[in-house]
Amino acid sequence: MDTRQVLGEILTATEAYDVEIIPWKFDEARMTPRQRQLYGYWSSKSDANKRLSVREFDPLEIRLSVGYLHLVQYDAERNDFFYRIYGEMAARSAKAAMHRKWVGNHPGRAGAKFLAHYMELMNKREPWLGEVHTRDSVNVAPYWRRMVLPLEVKGLPDGFACATLAEPKNTADERG
Repeated sequence: MDTRQVLGEILTATEAYDVEIIPWKFDEARMTPRQRQLYGYWSSKSDANKRLSVREFDPLEIRLSVGYLHLVQYDAERNDFFYRIYGEMAARSAKAAMHRKWVGNHPGRAGAKFLAHYMELMNKREPWLGEVHTRDSVNVAPYWRRMVLPLEVKGLPDGFACATLAEPKNTADERG
């Protein structure tokens, strides 16, 4: 079993999994080609008066991105987010099979951090662009370019979902 020393303790890869979530200014110039494609699709279906809903969202219209896409939906009873879709390419790079699982159930310290991040995004309901640095983890891509776009859930007053595009990278974005 892979282990790593973290703060003087020997932890397994699962126990040690931690993330740092780094927000950027939302700027199309910083987007990857896949993010640009998803953002263009989302923008074409949304405006100031109408937000794209989960039912209207069609991953087949953004085929190049599907493997890196997460579709996450809020569950008010559980006060957590559920992965309706967890892209296969992202799952392989993260060494995590989170499809149909809860965000709060991410291994290690990452679950609480991702849950807090999605709660904040639900309150703001605006696009987010940034990077996630996976710290103290074994055999996981160290950096992820990430974009999160809000989606509405019709018929639920506090309904919220989002499309997240997460692409693994070996180095941090040099623009900081």
